[in-house]
Amino acid sequence: MKEFLIVYTYPNFAYSPTTLNLFYELKKHYSVELVIPRPEKTYSLHEIDDPCIKYFDEIGELTIFEHLIKTLKKIKDLFIEPSPRRLYEREIIAYIKKRKNKQIIAVDFMALWCAQMAGRKAHLLSLEINKYYRDVNFDAILSVIIQSEERLNYLFPEEKPRHFIVQNAPIFTDFILPIESRKKTDLIYCGSAMLGFGIITCLDFIKDYREYTLTLIGALPDETKVVIDQFYSDLIAEGRLFINNDYLTLSELTHFVSKFRIGLAFYDFYRFPHLRTFNYYSAPSGKVFQYLNSGVPVIANNIPGFEFLEKNQCGKTINYLSSNQIKTAVDDIESNYEFYSKNAKSISKKMDFEAQINPFIKYLKGV
Repeated sequence: MKEFLIVYTYPNFAYSPTTLNLFYELKKHYSVELVIPRPEKTYSLHEIDDPCIKYFDEIGELTIFEHLIKTLKKIKDLFIEPSPRRLYEREIIAYIKKRKNKQIIAVDFMALWCAQMAGRKAHLLSLEINKYYRDVNFDAILSVIIQSEERLNYLFPEEKPRHFIVQNAPIFTDFILPIESRKKTDLIYCGSAMLGFGIITCLDFIKDYREYTLTLIGALPDETKVVIDQFYSDLIAEGRLFINNDYLTLSELTHFVSKFRIGLAFYDFYRFPHLRTFNYYSAPSGKVFQYLNSGVPVIANNIPGFEFLEKNQCGKTINYLSSNQIKTAVDDIESNYEFYSKNAKSISKKMDFEAQINPFIKYLKGV
């Protein structure tokens, strides 16, 4: 049986549905090992329990003294803010060198760089496009999994490697949509509630339009919690803002989200200019596809990555972030709600992760 090693370098593995789904799909056919960093206290401490997962701080060969330091650090992090994240490049490179019999799947460019520093070629799962891509050898890429032709052409303007277009979508779940039981006032924000991801505008909307409620489900970073505590605590007291910190499996999340009327997904390019990059303009966030799988229409930014929402009539896009723009989009969806909801579920079937990743699985069998 072929063996694979997936390298993931972000501290949010539990909230990366594409990586999670790839891990589970590969396990159906091959022996798979995954190495990841520990989740961070400032983001979410949830860990996925699986014997095939190892953490960066477990893969190095530690001395007795280093084991003691590691234990003391864990105790310290329980009570105070953890130290800035180590990147563990040395440990990852050394570990890859030891796994000579495994094919490497690198999730984004830091992981790919580590594989190449270990003298290995690798398959690339491209989720983010950042500065690290300037440091890698593109000739040493075996194949690429990427979200769109547009992003593929950006990374590989000339000769392209073997590639597979796989959207950042969940596995399609077939069930009867509870459209009739959804309250028109119940909105949902799913996924990481990072300040740059439009959460402030969502909170302002329910401040301005008091008939609506908003539920947050997913990771709540400390900086966002501070903003809510200081400026939006009245929404919690009035029962119009609900924060759900429970970690749900991908299947559980689909059914939970399906109870809500409309999903919100934004990038706050105005307050956070560092987001004004090709990476964010071109790639819709995973929360959008979670809404669609739950049959929930979406309101999002008017950017290239979200154009398909209008094209497939499963959501509305707005030209700039404001309460008035959101309210107009809500009213447009409500004017033909069942139509938008059924379209959302229909488009999610076309983007089913299991179907989209199948050509890559078959390709690996022949490599």
